[in-house]
Order: sequence, then structure tokens, then C-alpha cells
Amino acid sequence: MERIVVRVLIITSACCFSKRHVYIAQDKTWKDAQEFCQDHFIDLSPITSELEEMVFRETIQNEIGWIGLHRDFRSSTGWKWSGGEDVTYQNWNYGAYDGQDFIYWTKDGWKSDINGTQFDLNLFNYKFISEVSNLVYLQMNV
Repeated sequence: MERIVVRVLIITSACCFSKRHVYIAQDKTWKDAQEFCQDHFIDLSPITSELEEMVFRETIQNEIGWIGLHRDFRSSTGWKWSGGEDVTYQNWNYGAYDGQDFIYWTKDGWKSDINGTQFDLNLFNYKFISEVSNLVYLQMNV
């Protein structure tokens, strides 16, 4: 009986996570994407655990896009989520951080460069992933 309850809780958690993120197929800078998400949904997506990243990966699949992670030297980790939360989970693509202020998500990990080359990502336009409430997600998919 305990095993069944644990499995149901894990599946329920995973289902809730998958309904919290939506891929927006519009090219925007990180700041414009953040503003769009805050105006229309909640915010650029935070990824706060390995389980959430796993469900996120299944939902977003092979797409890349801005997430809510940005540089903040006042934070103990040097990073904050767009909504102001401290970063407690990180999943960097090996060697992917090169001093940029904004981070994008790939299925292989978080990055701040383009194919190993450093560019000013403040000027780049990417699609992005927004955190949405479950109600908004259901309305969008009806």
C-alpha cells in the first residue's frame, strides 16, 4: 500500500510540474522575454530540482530557450531566478558558463555561450519558456 501511495504522489508531482511550463515560440531578448512572461503569465521559468528538470526536459524536448536564471552578485550563489528566488539547483552543460548574465536551457544542460563561442547574449533573440499557472495552461490547451 505504501508503495502505491508513493508512486501516486510522484506521478502527481510530475504532472503538476509539466503543467507549469509552456514553450513560447517567439524570438526575444532575455529582458523582453521576461517582460512578456510577467505581463501574460507568471515569469520566465525557474527550474528548482532534478525532478522538475526531468519533467521539463520531457515537456520541452529538444527545443532551446531562455529560462529565468540571471546573474546576481548579491546572492550567495551569484545567481537568482527572475522571480527573486535563490538558486538551490543547477545543471550546467559542461564548460558552458562563460561570464554571461543570462542563461538559456538545452536538453544537455544550461548554457551561456553559443557552440563554445562567447557572444553578448544580451543582444541575442531566443524563444523562451514561461512558468504558467495550471489554470492558464488548461485554458491554453482546450
